Amino acid sequence: MVEEKPDEGDKTQVLYRRYRPQTFREVAGQEHVKTTLLNAARAGRVAHAYLFCGPRGTGKTSMGRILAKAVNCLAPQDGEPCDRCEMCVAIRTGTSLDLVEIDAASNRKIEDARDLREWVKFAPISARAKVYIIDEVHQLTKEASNALLKTLEEPPPHAVFVLATTEPEDVLETIRSRCQRFDFRRLSHKEVVTRLEQVSAEEHISVEPQALELIGRTSGGSLRDALNVLQQLAAYGGAGTTVTLAEVRALLGITGDERVQRLARAMLCGDLGEALALVSAVEADGIDLRRFSQELLEFLRLALLVKSGAIAPGEEHEALEDAKTLAAEASLPGLARALKLLGQLDWRFESYSPLPLELALVDFHLDRQAGEQPSEAVPAPVGPARKKPEGVTREAPAMETRSSEESQLRASATEPATEGEELALPQLGTFEDLERQWAMVLKAAPASLRKRQWVVPLLRSCKPVAMEGDVVVLGAPAVFHSDKLMERENREPTEALLSQALGRRVTIDCRVTARGGGHIVQKLVARGAVIEDERDPGGSNE
Repeated sequence: MVEEKPDEGDKTQVLYRRYRPQTFREVAGQEHVKTTLLNAARAGRVAHAYLFCGPRGTGKTSMGRILAKAVNCLAPQDGEPCDRCEMCVAIRTGTSLDLVEIDAASNRKIEDARDLREWVKFAPISARAKVYIIDEVHQLTKEASNALLKTLEEPPPHAVFVLATTEPEDVLETIRSRCQRFDFRRLSHKEVVTRLEQVSAEEHISVEPQALELIGRTSGGSLRDALNVLQQLAAYGGAGTTVTLAEVRALLGITGDERVQRLARAMLCGDLGEALALVSAVEADGIDLRRFSQELLEFLRLALLVKSGAIAPGEEHEALEDAKTLAAEASLPGLARALKLLGQLDWRFESYSPLPLELALVDFHLDRQAGEQPSEAVPAPVGPARKKPEGVTREAPAMETRSSEESQLRASATEPATEGEELALPQLGTFEDLERQWAMVLKAAPASLRKRQWVVPLLRSCKPVAMEGDVVVLGAPAVFHSDKLMERENREPTEALLSQALGRRVTIDCRVTARGGGHIVQKLVARGAVIEDERDPGGSNE
């Protein structure tokens, strides 16, 4: 019995299910997998077990369903399933009892694997072969994996197993050795965009070409993710409207902020003050700093590709011209080092703080000051010239540079503020004065710290909470902040700053005080309470 293919215009289904490939030729990409499986089905040499590995949204389970059709189709066409016969329709609509799909993430116990061993013994009801698709097979427990291994060692002739996983290294080696392994790759940008164009045309969704390009770039090679975004945009814009690039950015949380390019330029030319000011302005505008940092990373990567000649002449990208300008001025080592530092940003403990990004900018600046900057100098951005500290030159060795800076810091602890500075450091007599005028100290800190102004972002996260002899106790919101501020290169300039403000030599001790009490805990510390430092449960800081 042969049935006509039913209408697939079910608007209640999500796009990635409605446009799931039904034959080998409809699968986007994965040519090496399609060719091998098609030839095996044509020759009647389908293996008893396959392992499909690869990122999400690349067609692993879809390929398993197509293979199930190919081995059971009543009217195959040179290895391809017809997608119209009774068996193909049953598999496509999910009514076939001879196609068993198992989610290993929720059926991962040994009892589930033992049940599977019992089911495998039974012959298929109406198909030639019974196909088992086990998704996320790496989620099985060790015991369940061993039980599955026994089934794969002695499979009945009517059973075909398709194991799908995103983490093949977590699958038992003995299971991998009994399967034919296929590695699914991420779809290329062109493949994703081509498929999006086809779907949007069939769905009568009007989308700007630049918007489709951006969806393709942010999908990470996952066609399922790209189609989900397209469906969201269709609902966001409404019927009869054109989805614009701005709408895609808004939906994906991409800022498209021109300050990304300005920050990249300031970073590479060594203008730390301008870079930190841009980060502060972005934070003040309420922009997601994680997303902003990701855009900065992507822009620098684009500049690196342009610099190395990896960008094709006709390739399109909305920031390509800006990237070409930056690549012409920057050096390859500088771009590579900036990408490495930004790629290591850890936002786990600083979700909303600009500190991780600010410290990355500081680290890059310190590398430049230590004499590791590239030989090609990047022109400074247009703006007022910054005064170069006396005694510090680009050609100076790293030790001379650091020595010069340290001597300036020692001098700044006793010398008054120089004329012409916008804000002079307040002269304080007591700890109470320091508490009251802490905001003024922070405002004057960049001018007083000179080349050590990267300490300012750390100080902004802290507050003076107590005075113990000549030790100023600073309260930090987390261990991350306190650890960073107590590092020698940050602690010494802070002590010099506070010594200058208080008119006598002081040291600092930074403690976590905000957690579990906030300002209440700070007040307790000010009255003599001791807060245990999480770094040392025993109470010692050594």
